[in-house]
Amino acid sequence: LFGMVALASQVSALDQAEIEVLTELQQQWGATLDWTGSPSCTWPGLLCNTDGHVTDLNVANLLLPGSLPENINQLSYLSFMDVSFNSLSGPLPTTLGALTNLTVLRLNVNLFSGTIPSSLAQLHLLEELPLDNNQLGGSIPSQLFSMRSLTSLTLSGNQLSGVIPATLSSSVRLGTLDLASNNLSGTLPALPATLSALSLADNHLSGRLDVLSALPSLSLLDLHGNRFGGPLPALALSSQRSLIGVDLSDNALSGSVSGWLSNATQLQLLNLSSNAITGGFPVDLSLRTVVSLDLSNNPLGGSLPSVFGSCESLTALDLSSCRLVGAFPAALVQRATALQLLDVSFNKLTGTLPSELSRLISLRRLHLNGNQLSGALPSLVDMSQLVDVNLSHNRFTGTVPHYWNSKPFLRNIDLSFNELTGSIPSSPPLSPLGVLFLQSNRLDGLLPEWVCDYQHLASYNFQDNLWQCPLPA
Repeated sequence: LFGMVALASQVSALDQAEIEVLTELQQQWGATLDWTGSPSCTWPGLLCNTDGHVTDLNVANLLLPGSLPENINQLSYLSFMDVSFNSLSGPLPTTLGALTNLTVLRLNVNLFSGTIPSSLAQLHLLEELPLDNNQLGGSIPSQLFSMRSLTSLTLSGNQLSGVIPATLSSSVRLGTLDLASNNLSGTLPALPATLSALSLADNHLSGRLDVLSALPSLSLLDLHGNRFGGPLPALALSSQRSLIGVDLSDNALSGSVSGWLSNATQLQLLNLSSNAITGGFPVDLSLRTVVSLDLSNNPLGGSLPSVFGSCESLTALDLSSCRLVGAFPAALVQRATALQLLDVSFNKLTGTLPSELSRLISLRRLHLNGNQLSGALPSLVDMSQLVDVNLSHNRFTGTVPHYWNSKPFLRNIDLSFNELTGSIPSSPPLSPLGVLFLQSNRLDGLLPEWVCDYQHLASYNFQDNLWQCPLPA
């Protein structure tokens, strides 16, 4: 009985302004949310306070259509609003700025268009504001960075343009800033020292990165796909020690990596690919915790470092197109048993491959193509997880190993442009092999029957060999 009385008091306490906006939302969402009858605190997705006023609107991830009405501000008691992961469209109402009790406002992953209302800066209690993955355009309102409680601002995946406002440096609590995948241009302004995660990837930003030295607590940094130049940015010692992930790929950064992150003892991901970095591989880089390392497409020079042999956490190593010379060191693979991707293609590596290569029992992708490696092809006998093997464009000799007979996940094999002799192994693949390239070798004899009857082989090339029979059409 008491519960029924409390419920009745909640329903009756909804004022006329709240009833009006809920009725308008009911017309758009009622069928999906099962909002029937008169507006009520019992409607799914609503929470009310003890006075019966709506404090929470949580209707995320329901593919809701429609738009936010201009009178949304009539839900004046709202402290939590989550309409993310729906199909809402139209402009963001400027009246959102009147919901001054909001601490959380989630509008991300919808179809909102137009500009970001500067009135949102009036939400001084707001702690997080995700607006990512919409169709918002125009510039970033400079007023947003005056929000004194804001700790997280995510605007990625929109169509924002112009420069990053200089008022960013005045933000007092901002820890996460994500402006990735927009059309922003210009240089980086001064940054607030509170930042711990910064993503500006896939924009048109340029200039030097000296401002990063003022971030003592940085843990995640993603600036890939811009036009930043100059040397690699100096990072504060305290920031180095907290760094977990760094992606500066696809820019125009130059200089040497040596001495750059020698104190990054927690680093797990480092991607500096597609820059203009020189000076060889940094032997002072702390690799104990690194899981993924990509320095590809840089004119590094020097030899292939053996330091990776002690990297027990490393799962991905890409040093392709780095102008590396010399032999493939056996020490490189001594203890790297977690490695799943090894790519040192398009260098100038010479000599034979060490037998220790087979210790990489977790390897799924092996790319050594485009070098000057010689000798017999590696047996890869213990690599049962292999999916993709590319050893093409080298000087390997001897016969074709039966790679596909003991590797159930193998899909792609490219041994083309070598000096291989003999015939193709006669037994069919154990796995559904999709790609087999053997062209431009010295293979002879007859093609095995399985080659012509095999259903899974979507792409193959056996030309420019010494076959004793016509090739299949």
